[in-house]
Amino acid sequence: MTYRTVLAAAFVAGITALTATASFAQWAQSEREEFARDCVQSCRANDKVPSDRKGQCVDYCACVGDAAERTEPNYKVLNDDFLQQRDTPRVRAVKNSVPACNQKAFR
Repeated sequence: MTYRTVLAAAFVAGITALTATASFAQWAQSEREEFARDCVQSCRANDKVPSDRKGQCVDYCACVGDAAERTEPNYKVLNDDFLQQRDTPRVRAVKNSVPACNQKAFR
């Protein structure tokens, strides 16, 4: 399994764990914090991420979280898409950010 696949799974786990609603134009601070916490926890718990790289999960999750917020400023809409496993343009755009975030955080 590649880092991209592993980290995409961590991202999905992080975003699906969130349930708060978003404010117009940007996620609430509590949504960002919860996304980051859940994403980092999932990334660090993933056996496919080597122990010497687990510290980089913070940077990876920050990158994916920023991309997700830019893609869909209404958190609830994006979260619902992920929870319902919808293949929407929003979901694809967020998933497409994974390789760049992976490269940025795990170079």
